[in-house]
Amino acid sequence: MAKKWTNKEIQLLKKMYPHEDRKTLEQTFNRSMAAVTFKANSLNLKRQKYWTKKEEELLKKYYPKLSDSELSNLLDRSIASIRNKASRLSLRKENKNSSSKPWTQEEIKTLKKIYPKTNKNQLEERFQRSMNAIRNKAFQLNLKRKPNKKGPD
Repeated sequence: MAKKWTNKEIQLLKKMYPHEDRKTLEQTFNRSMAAVTFKANSLNLKRQKYWTKKEEELLKKYYPKLSDSELSNLLDRSIASIRNKASRLSLRKENKNSSSKPWTQEEIKTLKKIYPKTNKNQLEERFQRSMNAIRNKAFQLNLKRKPNKKGPD
């Protein structure tokens, strides 16, 4: 079961989230970045990390070759941020003749458990796959998403 956020942690998150790097946030709160992001989203907090010219050049150089997960680690940015920036720069992945990586039984089990109630960004972070790949697998498994309901934490 997820650890409940204290008022002190929430106040600290409000101060740190807009500008601190992922590793610092994970270490400070002793939680995964997905958990930190989920809480920040529930508080309508936004990141204020602008792309530098160097980061853009690295993205242009490596986007065609590296996975989104590898780029996320290299640039210390979320997969969603990587994809958004790549889209704005009209970058494309190299066309590989091999098929996408197969789903493991453990991933399928986890997907069945969390797909109905987990948001898109968290699913992408958890599985290190595109939302299209996740939706396709969910469709194959006949999984349905529950409507997003706002409620108390």
